Amino acid sequence: MRQQLEAALDGWAAATFDGDEGARMLAPWLERWREEIGDVRGDDPQFEAWAEARTDWALVDMGAGQDTIDRDPSWGVVSRSWVGMFEVWPTEGAVRVAWVRDRVGGACGRLAVPIDLRREPSGPAALWELRVLVHDGLLVPCRAPVAYPVALVKAWPPAAVRPDPSRPSRVLVALRRARLRHARTPRMDPVAAYRAALGEARS
Repeated sequence: MRQQLEAALDGWAAATFDGDEGARMLAPWLERWREEIGDVRGDDPQFEAWAEARTDWALVDMGAGQDTIDRDPSWGVVSRSWVGMFEVWPTEGAVRVAWVRDRVGGACGRLAVPIDLRREPSGPAALWELRVLVHDGLLVPCRAPVAYPVALVKAWPPAAVRPDPSRPSRVLVALRRARLRHARTPRMDPVAAYRAALGEARS
């Protein structure tokens, strides 16, 4: 199903942002992303995932695609997707599935797709920024995840980041900004970098 959702997002983005008029519509959103988070560069790890996240943010989260949404029913489906910062907890078994917990918005559930991660003795196996929607009670990924340092999750005390549905975007912006900086400066202590970013988001 993820391939269908990706195709819907890509088709909706093309209908909205292609051509000169679409480029003019997208330009201020790209500038806002650059100011709040940073430039997405071709040599960044997971560049394609970052570029997709940026376009999806403008299209879905900021509402730039509302004028074109009625052209295809699948675009209305993906318009209900959202982005979370998910702890990933794989299960054991022949087919590995995972329970996830959004540390930004608070949603919990099971992913609708198998994953290639092993269960850790304690704590989550990964921390993913992931665009999802709910289908048949499961969380369906719409894109490939952007991976964040799992050491960050393991270092947080349980109450370090309380879900705050009233302002998830502010926390997500801070985490994205810290992720780009850390990816470009791998010797940076990730725990210190992200704690500073979260402190800014809560202030």
